Amino acid sequence: MIILYIAMSLDGYIADLDGGVAWINGDGSENDAIGSYERFIQEIDVIIMGRKTYDQITQELSPHSWPYPNQHTYIFTRHPTPSLPNLSFTQDFHTLLPNLKDKKVWLCGGANLVHQFLELGYVDELHISIIPMLLGNGISLFPQSQLSYKLKLLGTESYNGITDLRYAFRK
Repeated sequence: MIILYIAMSLDGYIADLDGGVAWINGDGSENDAIGSYERFIQEIDVIIMGRKTYDQITQELSPHSWPYPNQHTYIFTRHPTPSLPNLSFTQDFHTLLPNLKDKKVWLCGGANLVHQFLELGYVDELHISIIPMLLGNGISLFPQSQLSYKLKLLGTESYNGITDLRYAFRK
């Protein structure tokens, strides 16, 4: 099962124009609220992300330690580098995906990779955390597409001004 778990501004952006995500936090009403992430990450076997997301994590968000030591992570890139323990660089969807069919997979980002996975029909669930922020512009989670998707609401959760929406795709 592949789950897109991602934060988005109220107006649909996952990052500002420079790729920054410093705005991703709540409204301060419940700063001690745990939210859904801790439960979510405990259930994940594998993480998939694009190279820009990987670079942002390793250079800005967590430069001193890899934040996902318990999950194997695949980084999709046009320029694969040698793999490291529990970390693989790849550009081949079709070889990787059959090996993940019995795993719970987090599609972490970024926008280009998310768009490709959606268009290929690989995403099973959407878990979107709506951040109480209007950015006005930035990197859109859902760029224009010729495809449309019917969704079924699986659940909601609200904490610190953030609203989590969980959807499955209706066939």
